[in-house]
Amino acid sequence: MGCPDWPKCFGRWIPPTSIEQIPSHIDPATFNIVLAWIEYCNRLFGAIVGLSITITLFLGLKHYSHLPHIKWPLISAFGLTLFEGWLGSVLIDTVLNPVTITLHLFFALIIVMLLLYVSQEAYYLDNPDAEKQSKYPQI
Repeated sequence: MGCPDWPKCFGRWIPPTSIEQIPSHIDPATFNIVLAWIEYCNRLFGAIVGLSITITLFLGLKHYSHLPHIKWPLISAFGLTLFEGWLGSVLIDTVLNPVTITLHLFFALIIVMLLLYVSQEAYYLDNPDAEKQSKYPQI
């Protein structure tokens, strides 16, 4: 594991860059600077995605709150993003349990699916002629 604790990494907000920076209660043998920084970057990316989805939720509700087929998938994506953050902490607590990893990836794909659906629906609402110009057969 890159970081043995959550939300911090080796008890710090920014991972240590040397063994001397590891807290005394943590075994230095568990320290791998590459894994620590990979996991830290994953957490930063998750925070950026979470913030982006929050902004998308507010903008989507501002413009499309009267349309349930856009509103509810957006709210679901936001709720699942919060759940994913919690599941990420469970993933650390369970020391990368394969079932937890699978669930974490599964819900991430559900979030992507919901956001793609909302993007497409909003696009066609804002550009009603775009579907008519499609070169693919209509189903």
